Amino acid sequence: MIPFTFPPWSVGADEIVCSPLSEFAACKQVIFSFEAKMGGTVTKETCSVSDQWGRVVRGKCSFYQDGHAVEAFITSWDCSGKGVQVVVKMAD
Repeated sequence: MIPFTFPPWSVGADEIVCSPLSEFAACKQVIFSFEAKMGGTVTKETCSVSDQWGRVVRGKCSFYQDGHAVEAFITSWDCSGKGVQVVVKMAD
């Protein structure tokens, strides 16, 4: 079985943080789709470029679930030829 690997939750040493350019549109769309589905708000959005992961967009989505405020970390990345991938981690 091939393990599912993904970028670290924080910007890694091999990444360069940059302004959100049009090249990040596909990754950002995944984050905005998650935001809309959960009825939440994405904050602390960070865009970066990595040799290993390609274009990476990270954010924190705040929303309500069963009447409780919840936060999730969401990372979306686009490696050339592999399409956009996403991983979500619920905050503690």
